[in-house]
Amino acid sequence: MLRLFAIFCVLFIFSSSNSYTGELVIGLDSALEKKPDSIEELCLGGSAITELPETFCEMVNLKYLNMAQNDLISLPKCMANFSNLTELNLSANKLEEISAINSMTSLISLDLSANENLDTKALEALEGLDRLQTLDLSYLNIINLPKSIYLLKNLKELILTGVNIDKKNIENLKQINPNLHIIL
Repeated sequence: MLRLFAIFCVLFIFSSSNSYTGELVIGLDSALEKKPDSIEELCLGGSAITELPETFCEMVNLKYLNMAQNDLISLPKCMANFSNLTELNLSANKLEEISAINSMTSLISLDLSANENLDTKALEALEGLDRLQTLDLSYLNIINLPKSIYLLKNLKELILTGVNIDKKNIENLKQINPNLHIIL
């Protein structure tokens, strides 16, 4: 099973990133065996993680992080120091709070899909992510988009599959950002 997941992570990184340059570290144990600040790409998806060890906070040079399909409720505050992070996949967790994301100003791609406990208020943490180009909010229990979404001037793709969003939100967003591709 781990081998199959490792193949998935490797395939995912090659298909989602045109700039893969370093070693992809798969699994928390593998990551902790290395010098934490030397890790740039880490795949922890499907690892049943509920919280992260303190050593995780030392991985300040991460550029790609996949923590999909875990049991995270919140992100450690120290993740606010991940200023080099460009791709973050947090899909299919149990997230309720994501305030640490607000400081990740290099983010280009963010996947928050299938976090049914995330609400509009929690999504206000997206304000200030000026470089964000792709945002996946699929299968969230939201009706209205947070104000922070309207401020993301470089957003090119917003994925809202399975979201019962008020159509006025979509119309307003298209007026503000006519080049935005919205996937419903």
